[in-house]
Amino acid sequence: MKLYLHRHMPGHHQLDQNVDGAILCELRTYADTRMVRRICRSLSERLAVSVFEPLFIWTEGSPLEVGLEIGKHLGMSVRTDADRVFLARPARRGKGFISGRVYINDFPCSDDGPEEVAAYDGYRIVFDMWAHDRSIQQAEALDVLNELSSCVPSYALLLTHDLQTLATSYLPGRGIHHFPAGTTPDYEDIEVWRDWVLT
Repeated sequence: MKLYLHRHMPGHHQLDQNVDGAILCELRTYADTRMVRRICRSLSERLAVSVFEPLFIWTEGSPLEVGLEIGKHLGMSVRTDADRVFLARPARRGKGFISGRVYINDFPCSDDGPEEVAAYDGYRIVFDMWAHDRSIQQAEALDVLNELSSCVPSYALLLTHDLQTLATSYLPGRGIHHFPAGTTPDYEDIEVWRDWVLT
């Protein structure tokens, strides 16, 4: 399980500057994954850290291959930095950019017990999105999911808000589903999300 904290530097409006100016802290732990999520919620409430819109994707291919495919269909520029893959395009609902990093989903842990499962465990790829304008970030992320479900209908998609709540899912052959407000990806809400995620 990894906990990522990002803080954007003020005045950075280009993709390269935004990525290079981000402060990234990584916490790896083998503790109860639910405890880590609680820590994440607590930190988000107490610290001035950025909030992200992680989009979980099931598809074959490396992060670079998936990033290139997303970029082609959604009109996003692709940037690589060593083995990291970043995407960006101008925001459509306001100023600035909608940007993000594409990487392998390593949140699931082989030691997780039956009650430590999360709704996003069955997905291979994460597209972790953020916008310069926080007020449009969730709407921009939902636009990405809607466009991908139309352009690449073979993708299974699960959009979360900062890993804390589930927003929307798309399953091939079934369509789009919006989760009730406040639905968490945790085991306690499994009856709400079980039928609309990959397991």
